[in-house]
Amino acid sequence: IIDAGKSFASGQVYVALSRCRTLEGIVLKSKITPEVIFADRRVSKFQDETHANDRMDEILNAEKYDYSIKKVLNRLDCKWFKNSLETWYNSAKNSKAIDKNKAKFLYTAIKPEAENLASVYEKFEKVILQKTQKFVQGNEDWSEIETKTKGAVNFFFKKVNEKIFSQLLDFYAENKGTKGLKQYNEDFRAFLDDLEDYLNDLKKVHLLETPLFDVENDVKVTTKIAKVPSHILSFQLFEEGKTIPEIAKERGLVTETIFGHLAKFAEQGLLDLTRIFDKEKLKTFEKEFDQNWEKHQSLSDWKNALPKEFEFNEIRLLLNHYEFKRAK
Repeated sequence: IIDAGKSFASGQVYVALSRCRTLEGIVLKSKITPEVIFADRRVSKFQDETHANDRMDEILNAEKYDYSIKKVLNRLDCKWFKNSLETWYNSAKNSKAIDKNKAKFLYTAIKPEAENLASVYEKFEKVILQKTQKFVQGNEDWSEIETKTKGAVNFFFKKVNEKIFSQLLDFYAENKGTKGLKQYNEDFRAFLDDLEDYLNDLKKVHLLETPLFDVENDVKVTTKIAKVPSHILSFQLFEEGKTIPEIAKERGLVTETIFGHLAKFAEQGLLDLTRIFDKEKLKTFEKEFDQNWEKHQSLSDWKNALPKEFEFNEIRLLLNHYEFKRAK
């Protein structure tokens, strides 16, 4: 029993009744007068001008595709990486107990990756929105849009995990228990948690009802630190004779992470580089190191000076080894 005529403010009768699945069983205690049912002329005017009510199915059909695409884009958006990376690096530079050279090497390796990913995202966003608009107009196949979004989700997952998250997590693990770094580690952990959420969200993203993440690319993403340091486990496997790809596969990690682990032991001259690089590659690096090691101030400088096949993680490992030899 409801007193629809007196118990509701103007316009709320419709709202209240619209929540009911059926009108059966409702008893009106008082008459519903015209004053209680409020008509908004703005709504009526909009309907008169657009006939939107007559085109509801058409509008809904168009909007659902646009909405679904924008949900995917929201998950992929990585432009925030750059600001978070700068915040972390500034914090690292101002922390007394942090190895400044290691922090700088890591920053110079990750910064171009973050910038490139932001650029790729912006281009993808522009293209996919254009294609969605064409689809709504009947000039594009939805399968083409689906294929591109699947490719984008898996591309960003792989790149962000390998080039950014794994590298930062290793550095975090090195300093986690260091005294005097409580605030630094809390801020750093917040950045890592955001990256962890970003990657795990990509695993769950759908375009309408279609899952976009390829389960073959799935690896465990977590900020939890193992009791036995990860780099020691990797080195033990390397000492057993396993190659870097074999170690990565056995540990469920990416090769870039294993390079980072072994780079720590290269600092002590403990690696047989011939098991990692061919003779020509070693010869090329050694020549550049002997002639120009004082000129290059960052990993980016080394990257620009060396042939394109040299990756940042390889350069870091080689630098650690040859700087150890030079200091002896």
